[in-house]
Amino acid sequence: MYRGEAMEFKAIPGPAHEQCGQLLASAPHNPFFTPAYLAARGDSGERPWLLALWAHGRVVAGCTAFETRRRTGRALEIHSAPAVVQERAYWEGLLGFCRERGVQELVLQTYGSPELTIPGGTRELWRRRRREHVWDLTAGNGAAGFSPNHRRNAGRALKAGVELRVAETREACRAHGHLVGASLTRRRERGEAVPSPRSEALWLRLLANGAALIYQGTREGTPLSSALVLLAPEGAYYQSAGTSPEGMAVGASHFVVQGAADDLRRRGIRRFNLGGAGPDEEGLGRFKAGFGARPVELEAAAHWVASPWLLALRRGVQALRRVRGAGVRRPEGTPGPAGAPTGAAAAGAGFSSRGHSA
Repeated sequence: MYRGEAMEFKAIPGPAHEQCGQLLASAPHNPFFTPAYLAARGDSGERPWLLALWAHGRVVAGCTAFETRRRTGRALEIHSAPAVVQERAYWEGLLGFCRERGVQELVLQTYGSPELTIPGGTRELWRRRRREHVWDLTAGNGAAGFSPNHRRNAGRALKAGVELRVAETREACRAHGHLVGASLTRRRERGEAVPSPRSEALWLRLLANGAALIYQGTREGTPLSSALVLLAPEGAYYQSAGTSPEGMAVGASHFVVQGAADDLRRRGIRRFNLGGAGPDEEGLGRFKAGFGARPVELEAAAHWVASPWLLALRRGVQALRRVRGAGVRRPEGTPGPAGAPTGAAAAGAGFSSRGHSA
């Protein structure tokens, strides 16, 4: 427990449903704060935490976090950093908690976060700019805010006989993985640096715990485009997506996003976050902005909170591995050693819906 001027920083392991409910009350649009999301991540072996400022026995503001063991040591990752991270009481409490737990690396992602600046003052491993696109589902219906190209593509898919399917099955998850892979391959062939796709096991856990839905555009029963969307009481997040070449030809990806938005609106969702695009992903950014979504400027960062000599040792080991790896030729496009980030993944990519090829 770390005291601020008027509130207390508390770290709660495996937070109860009621505690998550208090956190959600402060950000009802954020799917990364739901009990279902925590359960899905916990099933994968990550230890969930609630890190918040408290007053009068209740959560005022905060976030969820996940503690893992990596090859390089213990890490704590926040998937959706809260605005309160900029407050001194919270930031000092967070760093103190990390040191108390023996955490070496603190990763602050900003998926679904409000506009904020991540504090510095520690040994920074990396920092990157990113932009998300947030669609206000209360501001009109249908394709009223679409760009002409997006409106034309969504209509073309409908004329081509594409139908929307909402699914939570293993078969739909397997098709989702195939379509995500198709989009990533297409982008890789264009020379873009793309992350490795998220595993089917994670998607299945999200679906099984009620943390997500899959929206698919199908024609004659064949999925052409697919999007996995995380859910919160008042918000949704476009976690990953992919489209086949046949789907690209008929505008299936535009149709799926429009159909998902219409369904989410009927479910009472007010905000649909279409996820992120980096400075080097102009096509993906145009795809998301074309739905009339508002850009949100963000940044993500990782900090080393352990002793400096451990950081020096880690960097030495990484340098040695790079030297050894340079002597082994791998086919172009083949990933490096297990766990070694490349391209966008090295910059901290994770949930930023990078499957689509705009």
